Amino acid sequence: FWAMFLGVLAGSVMGLLLSAYRAFVNRDALADPEAIEGEGATWMKSSFPFGPGLALGAFVIVVAPHLVAG
Repeated sequence: FWAMFLGVLAGSVMGLLLSAYRAFVNRDALADPEAIEGEGATWMKSSFPFGPGLALGAFVIVVAPHLVAG
């Protein structure tokens, strides 16, 4: 449970940060490969990797389970 919870939380935070970065700093950061040439995808329609967040949650539980276990 905790690995999934932390993974979803980390993935959501990373996604929000990446979306904000795309919107305000660099519109081409992790550009959408399916965007039509010359039309760049809007930040609301573009995708971002969610797997690294899930891996981070699992890693935290494996390395330091005492952080979440009471």
